[in-house]
Amino acid sequence: YSLAAPTGLTADITPLALTLDVSVEETRVYNGTAVAGLSVGALTGVLAGDQLVVTLEEGTGSFIDGNVDDGKDVTLSGFSLNGNDLGNYRLIEPTGLTGNITPAPLTITGVSVADRFFDGSLVAPLIGGELVGVLGSDNVMLTAGTGLFLDASVGLLKPVTASGYGLTGLAAGNYILSQPSGLIGNILVPPVFGLSDLLPDDYEDYSHVLDGIFFDDSPIGNLEWLPEYSEELISLIKLEQDPYSILSDEQKLRLEELLNLSSRHIEITIKPLNNL
Repeated sequence: YSLAAPTGLTADITPLALTLDVSVEETRVYNGTAVAGLSVGALTGVLAGDQLVVTLEEGTGSFIDGNVDDGKDVTLSGFSLNGNDLGNYRLIEPTGLTGNITPAPLTITGVSVADRFFDGSLVAPLIGGELVGVLGSDNVMLTAGTGLFLDASVGLLKPVTASGYGLTGLAAGNYILSQPSGLIGNILVPPVFGLSDLLPDDYEDYSHVLDGIFFDDSPIGNLEWLPEYSEELISLIKLEQDPYSILSDEQKLRLEELLNLSSRHIEITIKPLNNL
């Protein structure tokens, strides 16, 4: 017998599968796009002697959309193989990739505290305010907040705490807002007008007029009279009440200034000595 070898046999050699080592940056801040940050590892499984590279510049990852959320699906595209033995390999891209998009920070600029007169409350009137950090043409608007003084007493450059500012608009959910900080404001002594209305008709003794100036109890507390103003204030009060004299504009302004400086309250009560 003689053995005849078969002829005409054929077989297929299929490309060797190479798995691309890609991971998604677990979390990124909202930036208005659907681009997902990728970390690409070395290609493994290439046989010795074969010259092969992965063209990383062409590979990208994309979220289903660019809005803030956790566990968002990521799709890879554009990865390819280059090299002399390109036809002997095929690239398998990983699936099931996910990542998170977190809100972008926004701040508020231009908020200030309007001066107000003492009224016993902590309310600090806030004015102005613009958003800083909104991306592109995103539809985001600022809603007003409120301000509070730490205490209700008269004073200048008093710290104010702001709260309650918010965001509205179609893209508001993609941002996180910081409340304004470092605000200061003034609570002023209310002006005193109409001194003649505060003095009783039968008031005659001006020699001890300051003994008749009282300061009502209030959150500000009782304040003592400033003696350096006494003589000048007595003199102006006398002139103001004298039907034969007329205060000049300068004297009227000075009288109002002294009353405000000395009162530190919303009202000065002046009574005859015989009523004390």
